[in-house]
Amino acid sequence: HVMRYKNNDQIIGIVEGEGHYLASLMINSKQVVGKIIKKIDRDNDLKADVILVCALLKGDKFELALQKACELGVKEIYPYQAKRSIVKIDQKGEDKKIARWQKIVKEAAEQSERITLPKVQNIIKLDDLIKIEADVKLLAYERESETSTSKLYNILNHQLDKKKIVVVIGPEGGFDNSEIKKLLENGFESISLGKRILRAETAAISLLSTIAFMLERRI
Repeated sequence: HVMRYKNNDQIIGIVEGEGHYLASLMINSKQVVGKIIKKIDRDNDLKADVILVCALLKGDKFELALQKACELGVKEIYPYQAKRSIVKIDQKGEDKKIARWQKIVKEAAEQSERITLPKVQNIIKLDDLIKIEADVKLLAYERESETSTSKLYNILNHQLDKKKIVVVIGPEGGFDNSEIKKLLENGFESISLGKRILRAETAAISLLSTIAFMLERRI
């Protein structure tokens, strides 16, 4: 809030897609102007484009997943109308929802000092999901027979040089069997996040945290 600042106070500002700048404030009764002093060399983007496909969730759970995904470095977010999604959004209400979600992502990006602002795409269904192209396509599946997380680590260890990773998180009721079949047939790898069943929003945070850690460990 501007009222907390005085003339010549210095702040760090973010210009989307360009980076961080140190600026000095010039304040009068009509306007506030930031005079750029210097650019700060701070590249905090992940070394791969991480895309989150998250099924629509009840209440504020989806918004929590969006916020944390942004903080963890994702580049794009696709809301997914899964077969078992309890939440249903018609075309009439979609634009309003997308605008709200983009606002949440923008605020999270500013708080975490992201250089790039993640894009919230339009709501997609299964036929759209299988068309998303990526080098690594991960499907968090609560009924994956291999409950060890070693499969996930092995995939990430051997694929960290790839440039695009897509992560799919299902709804509260889990994936429908027909969804799993179709996704596996289209190059998605089913992985477990451990022996415990996680809430959808927790699964998103857990998997994205692991990917961010593995990517940044290689820097």
